[in-house]
Amino acid sequence: MHVFTYGSLMFDRVWANVVTGDYGKVDGRLYGYVRRRIKGENYPGLVPSNEAEYVDGKIYMDVVYGDILRLDRFEGEYYQRIMEKCELSKGRWLTAGVYVLKKQYMNLLADEEWDPDWFSRVGIFSFLSGYKGFN
Repeated sequence: MHVFTYGSLMFDRVWANVVTGDYGKVDGRLYGYVRRRIKGENYPGLVPSNEAEYVDGKIYMDVVYGDILRLDRFEGEYYQRIMEKCELSKGRWLTAGVYVLKKQYMNLLADEEWDPDWFSRVGIFSFLSGYKGFN
């Protein structure tokens, strides 16, 4: 299964702490969703929006079942994995697993977009220090 990532998992340092395999990745875009910051956290939630909106991210290719289960555990009870069509470069499309925030947890969203540039410069350090992995 391919996996579309839009938050902390877009970053190799986080991804490598969750999965055991080595996967290729490509840039991707998911239409019909927005990415918002989770209140009091360094990571985002993804929620449905109108078709004109989109989120850019990374798509990891051919992730094996064992690592999908690890990703499910990492995402926890707030998120559900669904299958969505994602756009690749030059108008190519593929279907990938996407972790979206469950409806009952929408109250956790801040009214601001999550900033991947900020995360790469600042947030990743506290995120990684608080995440101990599965080992």
